[in-house]
Amino acid sequence: MDDYARGMWDLPGSAVYDRAEEIAATRFCYNQLVGHLDDWPAGDLAYLLRFRTPLAVLRDQWMTEQGGETIGIGHALWELRDKQAAEADYDLDPGWSPRQDPSGGPVMC
Repeated sequence: MDDYARGMWDLPGSAVYDRAEEIAATRFCYNQLVGHLDDWPAGDLAYLLRFRTPLAVLRDQWMTEQGGETIGIGHALWELRDKQAAEADYDLDPGWSPRQDPSGGPVMC
């Protein structure tokens, strides 16, 4: 999230304004992940961690699913892991390796 926010500071105001929906979606997804980390299946979170920009992957999936009604983050996480198609559109994190904490969940930071 910090890298994303810094990137917004580098843009001219009109570009930031044009990306307002993306910015709001990024903040929403970030807050849902951080504020409810224990609510999401460990496998779904572990899948996100293989990407260089996991928040962008989740945000874009969540935004794609939005239509007439708000679809939850849980569905976006499930859809990403179930289809595993994001690898075609996003760079994988070259340093990614499946690490787990003693409770069996993925290590987020």
